[in-house]
Amino acid sequence: MTGSAVRPEEEGLGAGLAPETLGTPYRGWRAFKATFSRAQTRRGSGQGKLFRKYVLLMMAVVGGALLVSGGLQIYFSYEESKRSQLAIQQEKAIAAAWAIGEFVRQ
Repeated sequence: MTGSAVRPEEEGLGAGLAPETLGTPYRGWRAFKATFSRAQTRRGSGQGKLFRKYVLLMMAVVGGALLVSGGLQIYFSYEESKRSQLAIQQEKAIAAAWAIGEFVRQ
């Protein structure tokens, strides 16, 4: 058969190689597609539920990571603010002690 397309079932390559769950012999892509779409409508779009499940899972993971990151950012910002306030208070205390010392010396 030169010049013409050879179908697998004509050559015997795909004869009888159907998925066991369908229970019918392989009849080509169109038959598979029709069978698959019928099976999918019987299930009630189970693929959509799985997709939603994974989308919600990924949203929860990303949201949790953002919450943890935000919490750590707030904590470290608070600690840095406390350190800078302490440094400013110490600087002011040293300046006040020096001014009092100069007043006493005079």
